[in-house]
Amino acid sequence: GMILAILPFIRLVKLFGIFHAPTKQISQLLDSERFTPADKAQAVLGFQARDISATILETAAQIESLGQSRQCQLRPAEAGLIFPYQYIGSIMVKYAAILGFCLLLLGCSGQTEYANSPQFNSATGQFEHPEGDRHDKSLSDFLGLASAYFGRQPDAREDTGFEVIQSDKDVLADFSENLIWIGQSTVLLNHQGTTILTDPQFSNRASPFSFIGPKRVTPVPFGIDDLPDIDLVIISHNHYDHLDRHSITALAELQPDISFFVPLGLAEKVRGWGAKTVIELDWWQSASYAGIDIQPTPLQHWSKRSLFDRNQSLWAGWMLRWQDFSFYFAGDTGYSDDFSQIARRLGSPTLAAIPIGAYAPRAFMKSAHLNPEEAVRVFEDLGAEFGLGIHWGTFKLTLEKMDEPPARLQAGLNARNIEDGRFRTLKHGESWRQPLMK
Repeated sequence: GMILAILPFIRLVKLFGIFHAPTKQISQLLDSERFTPADKAQAVLGFQARDISATILETAAQIESLGQSRQCQLRPAEAGLIFPYQYIGSIMVKYAAILGFCLLLLGCSGQTEYANSPQFNSATGQFEHPEGDRHDKSLSDFLGLASAYFGRQPDAREDTGFEVIQSDKDVLADFSENLIWIGQSTVLLNHQGTTILTDPQFSNRASPFSFIGPKRVTPVPFGIDDLPDIDLVIISHNHYDHLDRHSITALAELQPDISFFVPLGLAEKVRGWGAKTVIELDWWQSASYAGIDIQPTPLQHWSKRSLFDRNQSLWAGWMLRWQDFSFYFAGDTGYSDDFSQIARRLGSPTLAAIPIGAYAPRAFMKSAHLNPEEAVRVFEDLGAEFGLGIHWGTFKLTLEKMDEPPARLQAGLNARNIEDGRFRTLKHGESWRQPLMK
């Protein structure tokens, strides 16, 4: 995604000539980013590894000399990803690379310290799972995935998408004791007068750009302005298919009284997008809203929105408990024993929303994404009464066929003799009242 994302800068440079400043001015621009000499040395190694032009090497050397206090991390593999020289002409590489490098650095402002969190590793300056970072991939891993992705077999669902059950403001006005799967990890749920929206993603792309990146293949069943009054928004982590700036900004503007619950490290960003009430919590911390006990829980995953912010914010599942009902939102996760621990500490949920897609190639994705058979294990580990399969059929993110996850899920449920109707997948926009009806 980052390789493709940098390409539009070439056109900007060509059309507007916006980055012909000498490297001295570039250094002045980047001075506020405050890299350490060690980080700069890593950056230079990355530039050299990609055999970039002398102009870029000169710029990298000047960045190295800044020697400010550490605020971002840049590894050689990440530095190399900035410069897809094999895709563009050598004359334009230096301009596109410098511009992309500078713009991406601008996202590395002011890391908040979370040293008191058990999940924060002060030595690395990153959040991590107790079992470590299992998804720390090399440049060759990413390039191998990119090659496989762009050479993948045709998938008709990428063109046709899936069936959508459309709704509008009038239909949703009386939304009560119900849930709707909107798509990906976005679930609308109401119980006892409180309406909750998880990981709102209503954009056409899961990307920092509107013109490039994973494109939505199944339309949203209704717009943000059609939503009923939302009380709570729950965010699992910062990946673009889960934390979408356009959606958060629109929600904050249309419904300013929403309370946003986010893992550590995301409050500042969400407030910056217009949210007025943001509650930031660590794993196992508890908060309450209208009689609902709300707790984020551990997951085996990671966070990243640019080349320089890996695991600078936490990721989480969320348990919401009423007196007569409980909802667990897994967001995005690999398999671990966390789910058994969650059930022991917080009890089994009435309903669990569990991701079932984006799992191939398995060697690359296993540490971060469940496959359908693992989703069945999570359902059993949690002891959930009902399960909802999410995180499939909306964006083409990985290599499995888009209609494969529901079929494999059903086969996995059959193999475990789990009765029909307990763990379901829904059509986009479909509602399901049963888990909320006692």
